[in-house]
Amino acid sequence: MHLPLTDRLVCPRCGPPFGLVLLAEVVADREVSEGALGCPNCRDAFPIHRTIADLRPPPRAPLGEPLEVGVCDPEKAIRIAAALGIVDGSGIVLLLGAGAAGCAGPVSELLPDIQWVAATAAPVESSAVVSVTRLIYRGSIPLHDSVVRAAICDPRHGLPLRELRRTLLPGGRVIVTPRGSIDPGQFEEAGFTVIVDEDAALVLEKG
Repeated sequence: MHLPLTDRLVCPRCGPPFGLVLLAEVVADREVSEGALGCPNCRDAFPIHRTIADLRPPPRAPLGEPLEVGVCDPEKAIRIAAALGIVDGSGIVLLLGAGAAGCAGPVSELLPDIQWVAATAAPVESSAVVSVTRLIYRGSIPLHDSVVRAAICDPRHGLPLRELRRTLLPGGRVIVTPRGSIDPGQFEEAGFTVIVDEDAALVLEKG
Protein backbone atom coordinates (compact mmCIF):
# COMPACT_ATOMS: atom_id res chain seq x y z
CA MET A 1 0.00 0.00 0.00
CA HIS A 2 1.67 3.21 -1.18
CA LEU A 3 1.25 6.16 1.18
CA PRO A 4 0.11 8.67 -1.49
CA LEU A 5 -2.95 6.54 -2.24
CA THR A 6 -4.40 6.61 1.27
CA ASP A 7 -6.12 9.99 0.81
CA ARG A 8 -7.92 8.62 -2.27
CA LEU A 9 -9.51 5.66 -0.46
CA VAL A 10 -13.05 5.52 0.91
CA CYS A 11 -14.74 3.16 3.32
CA PRO A 12 -16.22 0.18 1.42
CA ARG A 13 -19.12 0.13 3.89
CA CYS A 14 -19.94 3.85 4.04
CA GLY A 15 -18.70 4.96 0.61
CA PRO A 16 -17.92 8.54 -0.36
CA PRO A 17 -17.43 10.97 1.29
CA PHE A 18 -16.07 8.87 4.18
CA GLY A 19 -12.31 8.55 3.72
CA LEU A 20 -10.06 6.18 5.62
CA VAL A 21 -7.42 6.92 8.25
CA LEU A 22 -4.11 5.07 7.96
CA LEU A 23 -2.73 3.31 11.05
CA ALA A 24 0.71 2.23 9.85
CA GLU A 25 2.81 -0.32 11.71
CA VAL A 26 5.58 -1.08 9.21
CA VAL A 27 6.56 1.48 6.54
CA ALA A 28 9.55 1.47 4.18
CA ASP A 29 10.16 3.65 1.11
CA ARG A 30 6.68 5.19 1.46
CA GLU A 31 5.04 1.76 1.30
CA VAL A 32 2.98 0.33 4.16
CA SER A 33 3.54 -3.39 4.53
CA GLU A 34 1.65 -3.86 7.81
CA GLY A 35 -1.10 -1.80 9.41
CA ALA A 36 -4.78 -0.95 9.02
CA LEU A 37 -7.16 1.57 7.49
CA GLY A 38 -9.87 2.83 9.81
CA CYS A 39 -13.21 4.46 9.03
CA PRO A 40 -14.15 7.34 11.37
CA ASN A 41 -17.83 6.81 10.54
CA CYS A 42 -18.53 3.08 11.01
CA ARG A 43 -15.40 2.49 13.13
CA ASP A 44 -14.46 -0.59 11.13
CA ALA A 45 -10.78 -1.38 10.51
CA PHE A 46 -9.47 -2.87 7.28
CA PRO A 47 -6.16 -4.74 7.59
CA ILE A 48 -3.01 -4.24 5.54
CA HIS A 49 -0.86 -7.37 5.45
CA ARG A 50 2.21 -8.02 3.27
CA THR A 51 1.47 -4.67 1.53
CA ILE A 52 -2.03 -5.85 0.48
CA ALA A 53 -5.02 -3.88 1.81
CA ASP A 54 -8.14 -5.95 2.48
CA LEU A 55 -10.97 -3.51 1.75
CA ARG A 56 -13.81 -6.01 1.71
CA PRO A 57 -16.78 -5.06 3.86
CA PRO A 58 -17.49 -7.56 6.64
CA PRO A 59 -17.91 -10.45 6.96
CA ARG A 60 -14.41 -11.14 5.65
CA ALA A 61 -13.22 -14.70 5.12
CA PRO A 62 -9.47 -15.42 5.39
CA LEU A 63 -7.61 -14.40 2.22
CA GLY A 64 -5.17 -17.27 2.02
CA GLU A 65 -1.93 -17.20 0.07
CA PRO A 66 -1.60 -14.89 -2.98
CA LEU A 67 -2.19 -16.44 -6.39
CA GLU A 68 0.56 -16.22 -8.98
CA VAL A 69 -0.42 -14.32 -12.14
CA GLY A 70 1.33 -14.09 -15.47
CA VAL A 71 3.01 -11.01 -16.92
CA CYS A 72 1.84 -9.59 -20.25
CA ASP A 73 4.37 -9.56 -23.08
CA PRO A 74 6.17 -6.33 -24.13
CA GLU A 75 4.17 -5.96 -27.36
CA LYS A 76 0.86 -6.09 -25.50
CA ALA A 77 2.21 -3.65 -22.91
CA ILE A 78 3.04 -1.12 -25.64
CA ARG A 79 -0.45 -1.43 -27.13
CA ILE A 80 -2.08 -0.96 -23.72
CA ALA A 81 0.10 2.03 -22.82
CA ALA A 82 -0.83 3.73 -26.10
CA ALA A 83 -4.54 2.97 -25.68
CA LEU A 84 -4.62 4.54 -22.20
CA GLY A 85 -4.28 7.95 -23.86
CA ILE A 86 -1.91 9.25 -21.16
CA VAL A 87 0.83 11.38 -22.66
CA ASP A 88 2.35 12.83 -19.49
CA GLY A 89 1.66 13.72 -15.88
CA SER A 90 0.82 11.67 -12.83
CA GLY A 91 -2.41 10.10 -11.63
CA ILE A 92 -4.00 6.73 -10.92
CA VAL A 93 -4.55 3.86 -13.33
CA LEU A 94 -6.85 1.16 -11.97
CA LEU A 95 -6.24 -2.51 -12.78
CA LEU A 96 -9.38 -4.59 -12.20
CA GLY A 97 -8.93 -8.34 -11.99
CA ALA A 98 -5.95 -10.69 -11.87
CA GLY A 99 -5.39 -10.58 -15.63
CA ALA A 100 -5.20 -6.79 -15.58
CA ALA A 101 -2.84 -6.85 -12.59
CA GLY A 102 -0.41 -8.91 -14.64
CA CYS A 103 -0.05 -5.99 -17.07
CA ALA A 104 1.18 -3.62 -14.38
CA GLY A 105 4.93 -4.17 -14.51
CA PRO A 106 5.59 -3.90 -18.26
CA VAL A 107 3.12 -1.00 -18.73
CA SER A 108 4.37 0.92 -15.68
CA GLU A 109 7.88 0.98 -17.17
CA LEU A 110 6.43 2.93 -20.10
CA LEU A 111 4.50 5.35 -17.84
CA PRO A 112 6.74 5.74 -14.77
CA ASP A 113 4.89 8.71 -13.21
CA ILE A 114 1.57 6.90 -12.93
CA GLN A 115 0.38 5.29 -9.69
CA TRP A 116 -0.86 1.76 -10.39
CA VAL A 117 -3.63 0.25 -8.27
CA ALA A 118 -4.58 -3.41 -8.68
CA ALA A 119 -8.04 -4.21 -7.31
CA THR A 120 -8.87 -7.91 -7.25
CA ALA A 121 -11.23 -10.34 -5.53
CA ALA A 122 -8.30 -12.34 -4.12
CA PRO A 123 -4.63 -11.54 -3.45
CA VAL A 124 -2.25 -11.87 -6.39
CA GLU A 125 1.51 -12.24 -6.51
CA SER A 126 3.76 -11.52 -9.46
CA SER A 127 6.94 -9.72 -10.40
CA ALA A 128 4.57 -7.41 -12.30
CA VAL A 129 2.90 -6.10 -9.15
CA VAL A 130 5.89 -5.45 -6.90
CA SER A 131 5.59 -1.66 -7.28
CA VAL A 132 1.77 -1.67 -7.45
CA THR A 133 -0.69 -0.88 -4.68
CA ARG A 134 -2.81 -3.99 -4.22
CA LEU A 135 -6.38 -3.87 -2.91
CA ILE A 136 -8.81 -6.68 -2.24
CA TYR A 137 -12.36 -5.49 -2.71
CA ARG A 138 -15.92 -6.73 -3.05
CA GLY A 139 -18.80 -4.66 -4.39
CA SER A 140 -18.03 -0.95 -4.72
CA ILE A 141 -14.55 0.23 -5.75
CA PRO A 142 -13.09 1.83 -2.57
CA LEU A 143 -11.92 5.06 -4.22
CA HIS A 144 -13.26 8.62 -4.21
CA ASP A 145 -15.24 9.94 -7.17
CA SER A 146 -13.32 11.13 -10.25
CA VAL A 147 -9.78 10.21 -9.16
CA VAL A 148 -8.84 7.57 -11.79
CA ARG A 149 -7.25 8.61 -15.10
CA ALA A 150 -7.83 5.24 -16.79
CA ALA A 151 -8.67 1.62 -16.07
CA ILE A 152 -7.57 -1.73 -17.45
CA CYS A 153 -10.20 -4.43 -16.89
CA ASP A 154 -10.14 -8.21 -17.09
CA PRO A 155 -13.78 -9.00 -18.02
CA ARG A 156 -13.52 -12.38 -16.27
CA HIS A 157 -13.39 -10.39 -13.03
CA GLY A 158 -16.64 -8.61 -13.86
CA LEU A 159 -17.29 -5.13 -15.22
CA PRO A 160 -18.71 -2.76 -12.58
CA LEU A 161 -19.76 -0.10 -15.08
CA ARG A 162 -21.36 2.32 -12.62
CA GLU A 163 -18.34 2.15 -10.34
CA LEU A 164 -15.94 2.66 -13.23
CA ARG A 165 -17.87 5.71 -14.36
CA ARG A 166 -18.00 7.08 -10.83
CA THR A 167 -14.27 6.77 -10.14
CA LEU A 168 -12.99 7.84 -13.59
CA LEU A 169 -12.14 11.42 -14.45
CA PRO A 170 -14.03 12.97 -17.39
CA GLY A 171 -12.46 11.66 -20.59
CA GLY A 172 -10.89 8.73 -18.73
CA ARG A 173 -10.49 5.54 -20.74
CA VAL A 174 -11.33 1.91 -20.01
CA ILE A 175 -9.45 -0.91 -21.73
CA VAL A 176 -11.18 -4.29 -21.65
CA THR A 177 -8.76 -7.11 -22.40
CA PRO A 178 -9.19 -9.86 -23.43
CA ARG A 179 -12.01 -8.56 -25.64
CA GLY A 180 -13.97 -11.83 -25.63
CA SER A 181 -17.68 -11.56 -26.41
CA ILE A 182 -18.30 -8.30 -24.52
CA ASP A 183 -21.22 -6.27 -25.91
CA PRO A 184 -20.09 -2.63 -26.32
CA GLY A 185 -23.72 -1.57 -26.04
CA GLN A 186 -23.68 -2.04 -22.28
CA PHE A 187 -20.88 0.52 -22.01
CA GLU A 188 -22.68 2.97 -24.29
CA GLU A 189 -25.78 2.69 -22.11
CA ALA A 190 -23.59 3.49 -19.09
CA GLY A 191 -22.28 6.69 -20.71
CA PHE A 192 -19.09 5.48 -22.41
CA THR A 193 -18.02 6.04 -26.02
CA VAL A 194 -16.38 3.23 -27.99
CA ILE A 195 -12.94 4.37 -29.22
CA VAL A 196 -11.50 1.08 -30.47
CA ASP A 197 -13.18 -2.29 -30.95
CA GLU A 198 -10.71 -5.00 -31.93
CA ASP A 199 -10.31 -8.72 -31.28
CA ALA A 200 -7.63 -8.12 -28.62
CA ALA A 201 -9.23 -5.28 -26.70
CA LEU A 202 -12.13 -2.87 -26.35
CA VAL A 203 -11.21 0.75 -25.61
CA LEU A 204 -13.86 3.13 -24.26
CA GLU A 205 -13.95 6.70 -23.01
CA LYS A 206 -16.07 8.26 -20.28
CA GLY A 207 -18.34 10.94 -21.75
